[in-house]
Amino acid sequence: MRPQDAFGAAPDSFKASVASALHRIERENEHPARRVSFRLAICVGLAMLLLAGVVYAAANDWKLFDFYRDRFGMEISQEAQDAISQNNVSQQFTVGDVVVTLHEAVADGHYLYLSAKAEMREPGTAYLMGMSDTPTDYPAFDGQYPGRENRKSFLTLAGEEGKRLVSVDLHTFVTGAESISGICDSVIQADGTLHFMTALEYPTDADSIQVELTAYMREWSLEDDQYGEETLHKMLRFPIAVTPPNRQVTIDLEGAPFPGTAALMESITFTITPLSCYYEINFTVADADDKLLMAHTRNVLDFVFMDEAGERVGVGLTTGDDRRTPDDTHCVQSGSLRLTALPDTLTLRPTNDWGGAPDDVMVLRFADQ
Repeated sequence: MRPQDAFGAAPDSFKASVASALHRIERENEHPARRVSFRLAICVGLAMLLLAGVVYAAANDWKLFDFYRDRFGMEISQEAQDAISQNNVSQQFTVGDVVVTLHEAVADGHYLYLSAKAEMREPGTAYLMGMSDTPTDYPAFDGQYPGRENRKSFLTLAGEEGKRLVSVDLHTFVTGAESISGICDSVIQADGTLHFMTALEYPTDADSIQVELTAYMREWSLEDDQYGEETLHKMLRFPIAVTPPNRQVTIDLEGAPFPGTAALMESITFTITPLSCYYEINFTVADADDKLLMAHTRNVLDFVFMDEAGERVGVGLTTGDDRRTPDDTHCVQSGSLRLTALPDTLTLRPTNDWGGAPDDVMVLRFADQ
């Protein structure tokens, strides 16, 4: 079966699934992975969707901080939890034969996080999958993968047990925000329920935001590994209160050239919230005589931050995004760091993919900011 036959035209939910797959890989490995532009993400994401495994968990009714602790091993301090607005949305609705329960929405000053659970209206009648899972993936139970030993995939198990095969996805929007969608990660629990965490950027000057949530359900055919019924969806709109950021710092680099590259650095903005330190790097690609260096800068250059001890600063609650102008001359790279305050200095350097000299770095100083 060809991938294009299985998935057809790429809907918005597919775009969110691609972002989710990229997010999950970088989060679990915390390895300097190169970001890709969206046009490349479609191609890369297809391969990821076909190869993605499934992770099960035994937690009950995960909320946001449970998700980060048990999924990624990230502990959010009680002080940080107390400092943000936690909106208990407590909404429940059905999409097709799936019941979706929203647990909470957290807006920390820069990102909206939403936790939810999906389950069949009639428990035990179907195998649920996230939209980044495929019928040929091997299911797991409590973190174990017995399906790999007996070579029984979702598709095989559903056929043997006379169950349906259903995939579910959540897609979040913030009215007025530039981002078209957020990342979405899901974990299947041992009881067969599917738990979600979504994350989406919103304007930092907002004191409340209007959230749109769309849920998708897709049923797969057990005969030919193709999705049969048309995707069903349900949209909700609801307002939530947000927490203002603790601090926002912009370093104006005034077009300074980054050593060893064709990048002219314009500015770096840091937004510090109780949960993370978010950053946005703005740079342009200079019109240099070395055309190969220009192309390498456009296609490969990606940055990481090093602390004063020379260690890479850990990834925060969100991984990166890469936005470019149509001609690839202006680039905006964003992400988050596992910091709740800015140190005296941070060192910016290219990822290992760049392959430059060790001293091709830029030191950022915050003492006077």
